[in-house]
Formats: sequence, C-alpha cells, structure tokens
Amino acid sequence: MTSTSVRVALRVRPFNNKEILQNCSECLTIIPETPQILIGTDKSFTFDYVFPSDIEQEDVFHGCASPLIDKLVEGYNVTILAYGQTGSGKTYTMGTTLDGSNIPLEHQGIIPRAIRKLFADLHERKEKNPSYEFE
Repeated sequence: MTSTSVRVALRVRPFNNKEILQNCSECLTIIPETPQILIGTDKSFTFDYVFPSDIEQEDVFHGCASPLIDKLVEGYNVTILAYGQTGSGKTYTMGTTLDGSNIPLEHQGIIPRAIRKLFADLHERKEKNPSYEFE
C-alpha cells in the first residue's frame, strides 16, 4: 500500500446475459502487471488497484480492503465506499443483498468479510493480551 490517504480501486464488471447475447466487446484493456487501464488506443488511467472481471470476491477483499481493517484495529479511521452507475456491481462488490437474504461464502463481498476479519482480529488481540480492551 502507498502512503496516501485515499486509494482508488477499479473492478471491471463482467458482461451480463444481455451483453453476452448482444455479442458486446470489451471497451477497455487492463495493462498487464500495472494498475492501469486503456480505453481505446490513447486514453490510459492509473489507479491503486485494478481488478479484472473474473476476480474472486476474496481476492478483491484481500487486495484492497483487508489492509484497511488492520489499520482500523490499530485505531485509525477507515472508509470503504463503492461508486458507479446503476448496474455496475457496487452491491455485489460490497457484498450485500437488497432483500437481506443469505449469500454463499464465495459470493460475499467486502462488508461481511470485513466484519468477520474485524471481530477475529479483536478476538486474537484479546487472547494474546487478556487486559486488551476495546470500546
């Protein structure tokens, strides 16, 4: 992780069924081994993280969110937010459902994984140091 206060991650959404049926083509290219994308042939954009459309939820979490939970446990303030147009995958990436139904573990996103990690980390600290307290 860099030492800046704000980090930006880009996750490329896979095609939905309609886009597959319409034989749509990718409008961007991820530049290998870099956190950059190329739109067309002349517009490149650099981010802190770039995740391809076939990445697993767990890899997104470990790639950009898990280190923030470590900082949270150390006492720092952290914020994770998803931004994008309707249908771009914000709800899926964050790991919530609109109806509150259960999500299989492999599809759980950042929120449920962050909560599990937070409580596991706090429990681990308490086991290592019984006098450790948190409010």
